[in-house]
Amino acid sequence: MKDYDLAIVGGGAAGLVAAWAAAKEGARVVVLEKMEKTARKVRISGKGRCNITNECRYDEFLSKVNTNPAFFRWAFSSFPQQAIVDLLESYGVKTVLERGSRVFPESGRAWDVATALHDAAIDAGADIHIFKEVVNIGVTNGKVTTIEFRDSEKGHAAVISVKAIILATGGKSYPRTGSTGDGYAFLEKLGHHIVTPLPSLVPLKVKQAEFSKIVGLQLRNVEVSLEVEGTTVANEFGEVEFFDNGLGGSAIIRLSRQAVLALEKGQNVGLTLDLKSALANEQLVQRIRRDVKSGEFATTEELLMGLLPKKLVKPFAAFHKIGLKKPMADLTDADISKLARTLKSTRINVGETAGFDGAIVTMGGVSLKNIDPKTMQSKLVKGLYVAGELLDLDGPTGGYNLQIAFSTGYLAGKSAAKGLNE
Repeated sequence: MKDYDLAIVGGGAAGLVAAWAAAKEGARVVVLEKMEKTARKVRISGKGRCNITNECRYDEFLSKVNTNPAFFRWAFSSFPQQAIVDLLESYGVKTVLERGSRVFPESGRAWDVATALHDAAIDAGADIHIFKEVVNIGVTNGKVTTIEFRDSEKGHAAVISVKAIILATGGKSYPRTGSTGDGYAFLEKLGHHIVTPLPSLVPLKVKQAEFSKIVGLQLRNVEVSLEVEGTTVANEFGEVEFFDNGLGGSAIIRLSRQAVLALEKGQNVGLTLDLKSALANEQLVQRIRRDVKSGEFATTEELLMGLLPKKLVKPFAAFHKIGLKKPMADLTDADISKLARTLKSTRINVGETAGFDGAIVTMGGVSLKNIDPKTMQSKLVKGLYVAGELLDLDGPTGGYNLQIAFSTGYLAGKSAAKGLNE
């Protein structure tokens, strides 16, 4: 392989935008991707639809960025939401705006986004090589000089000379897509501080056996409260999905970052589900009383069938020690009040998370104190740039994390190209 001005490690969202930006500036660019295709995580993002970005206001977007929003200002200003929309639309990927200012491809296909990013980098002049796993970064006198990689398909290794390197390997979430934390090891070896990477936007595993085996059940319009050491710290409204030993869905995912941090500290974490959020407690009591008096239901089990999805009735009753065969005629006002309370407030203890395998994004990463926010260049090694999920930046669901990748990738690519002659 020939020598290049710039090597980009990782052909994901950040790496491909970096390659496009740098090649447009005239740099000789190579992207080294260890998997069989580029943008594997993009291809599965948004449940296969790819939530490209979020078109909320500039200041509102920054308020959603965790760790250090001020750090992200330079990258965001250099490549805002409209910039990625314009790039994709120039490659035929029309976009639509959905609820919550979320932007998706009109086709509903994440692969269209991945293909457009790949083609944009190629058309700008970048070379892309797959099955190339980087194993070492050569540094002489505080400046990058070489990059060593091996071909995982053919087995041979090679070293090429470069003037700059952009690390865009991704974090540790969804490791099957190639994000296995390689970049952290390179950066740490070169003296950078790594804030402990943790899974974020991740399903949570529960301790209660009654709820641990309800697989595939999806509930809508659930009010969920996150409790840490018995104190409610956050609330979310949305979907809750039961999977093997745990809970996912939009409401749980949005609460998970705070839950992960609390679990990491060894704190007790719980989730309280309001399964009848459309009704106030007294309204629910009155409804149950009407159902009881109607004579339509013979037992508590039949009554619950009218209040909950069938799959949830037995686990719910077992958890709250409700006798399903109890005749309606035997239900007292106290029983009805208790039933309403449990439907409005079912508390489940969280034991752990689904880990990086189930996480949408990684929180933590290279300390922002080690990176120049105006260029994405390392403050410790000249010619070394960092972009995307490797940075200690993350956001909630809704297109924020991909925009962070696009913006930091663009700034890193453009800065690296401009810095070649310095």
